[in-house]
Amino acid sequence: MTLQKFQVVKALIAAVLAALMAMAVIRQNYILAVAAVVIAVLLIMVLRRQVKEVVADERDLEASGKAARMAISIFSVLACLLAFPFLIFRTYSPDYELVGSTLAYSACALLILYSLMYKYYESGVPKGSRAVYIISVAILVFVLFIIGARFLSGEDTWICQNGQWVKHGVPEAPMPTTPCK
Repeated sequence: MTLQKFQVVKALIAAVLAALMAMAVIRQNYILAVAAVVIAVLLIMVLRRQVKEVVADERDLEASGKAARMAISIFSVLACLLAFPFLIFRTYSPDYELVGSTLAYSACALLILYSLMYKYYESGVPKGSRAVYIISVAILVFVLFIIGARFLSGEDTWICQNGQWVKHGVPEAPMPTTPCK
């Protein structure tokens, strides 16, 4: 397969994936969404191995590394800066605390993942164990995400029901002063 044909096929796969994702979200069928992403990624990986031309060279890899570092830096700084106002104004709405916590913890998780991957690539691990290491890190991040979601999921908060603020659990924040709609 030529590089140009691969790029066309990859664009078609992306278009089909976008349509499937839209349909899955509209129908609230998230299993379809996850399955579509997994199948698309695997299909692209298989097709990429059939390309006989150079897909990326050292300059591409260097540029993508710089772009990734810059994106991580910008996201981390912005997420931390945005988390503070949400956490400060959590008394107005319990959702603000959830948004602020999510931003702060996602920035921390991203930086931890970046540090682990940097150490991995810096150490020069043999290619055979690369997949095991990446899968182990992915599982660790997933487990930490699930644990964080469980303990930071707003179990103790105020919920708006029928125009009234109702306690859910034992919220630390006082009842919101904004009208409940």
